[in-house]
Amino acid sequence: MVNYDDEFSALLQDAGHLVPFLDSFFGFLFRRTDFFCLKSDSDPNSKLGFTEGSAEKILLGVFHRWQNHAKNETDNLQKLSSASVPLPVQEVEVEAQPDFQPIPNVSGNFDFKICNHFLLNT
Repeated sequence: MVNYDDEFSALLQDAGHLVPFLDSFFGFLFRRTDFFCLKSDSDPNSKLGFTEGSAEKILLGVFHRWQNHAKNETDNLQKLSSASVPLPVQEVEVEAQPDFQPIPNVSGNFDFKICNHFLLNT
């Protein structure tokens, strides 16, 4: 599905309210598509228009899909907000050492162990 969020947001802002936006959208469908044209009974092979009630079924199908999506989102947010998350056993605050100097890269035979990215002298 193509995402036209930026374009629709601009159009909705220009319209100022949802009803004029929807009115403009359906006006576009009327002027530029066959969405509101009824398929001719006299020419069954015509590809122009929809059979009686088909446009409404398409519209309601898309509406119900997004309505269900919104309900699922709301249900998921409610489940997350009511989930019992255990509190931490202990919180530890770690501060950086301002005078920390990295160990220079030296060669030789030293007895160091690497443990969690820190060198420990053994």
